[in-house]
Amino acid sequence: MAPQPTTLSRFERARNLGLVGLLALGFSLTLAIFAEGNFGRPHCAAYATARQLTYAGMQYPSAPIGVPGRRPATCLLLDAERAVVTVPFADVAPHRLATVLVDIATTPLITTPLLFAVLVVGLFISYDIMGVRARS
Repeated sequence: MAPQPTTLSRFERARNLGLVGLLALGFSLTLAIFAEGNFGRPHCAAYATARQLTYAGMQYPSAPIGVPGRRPATCLLLDAERAVVTVPFADVAPHRLATVLVDIATTPLITTPLLFAVLVVGLFISYDIMGVRARS
């Protein structure tokens, strides 16, 4: 006797999409922290050290690339009087590709929908492989 395909109710499908959305948000925030720690911080700290400043952090972009009035990724540095000095990451990065990648990775408004779409496609592919069907 062949196994019966598993079926999911509307609630179960909506719950699974919600969980995928939370997973996508978690991945996008993790990606932003990873990009800051492995690309932003070393370059900003080296720039700060060369100018007798102290690295204080990184300010993420205010909106996706191409939006009018957008503030790019910015290094936050402190001078000797503890005043904040802001330097665009584009002025600190060794090349344009690093600037673009850090800008994209530190903008959850871009990465969350992209990761959501990728994870939903993966969810549907895994449903198909496992034989999961919607209840009629």
